[in-house]
Amino acid sequence: MTNCLTEIVLEKQASLAIYKKQTLNQKSFLIDFISVTQKENSTFSATTIDNGAALSRTDIFVNLDAPYAKTSLQGIFETTNQQIADHHSIINHHAPFCESMQHYRGIANDSSTGIFNGKVIIEKNAQKSIVNQLNKNLLLSNKATINTKPELEIYADDVKASHGATVGQLDEQALFYLQSRGIETNDARQLLIDGFLYAIFSTIKNKNIAEYLRTP
Repeated sequence: MTNCLTEIVLEKQASLAIYKKQTLNQKSFLIDFISVTQKENSTFSATTIDNGAALSRTDIFVNLDAPYAKTSLQGIFETTNQQIADHHSIINHHAPFCESMQHYRGIANDSSTGIFNGKVIIEKNAQKSIVNQLNKNLLLSNKATINTKPELEIYADDVKASHGATVGQLDEQALFYLQSRGIETNDARQLLIDGFLYAIFSTIKNKNIAEYLRTP
């Protein structure tokens, strides 16, 4: 059992990017809480790769406390057997002219479960806020489960905000096309999965970090 707490305070014009790769064995349990407070014109980004532990729970709590603060949360969770991967986030827009982005992709196989619950709260004084939230998921088994719940609470009247979620299977036509070109079924499935996850890995500017996170 691992219980982690990370507290981050970004002062004016500070910038921080963190990367977490979680590959604990499937007899382990993980509870991980990250708290972030941002001041004026600060920038924070977090990338989480989660494919270990029997049960993993990741909570990220962000306060945008001053104008022009920006935060970006993205991640991947891959579950097999009877794993449970649970991702929760809350972003509070307390000040005007702030931006937040969330983009998570999940893959569930066997009898496993993936969970995404992202919540953004735009307070009354947080005018001119920009919010984007997206969660896309693949089910590779009829017994796998994905629970997704993107949420927006908007109390300001001059904002740009969007959110969305999808749950689906591998494209059978694309799979057939690859097989018709002589690619083995398992290799074809993996190519489609890699393409699905590329949307996350492609945003990582440091190629060494991207390669490390991509490696099983």
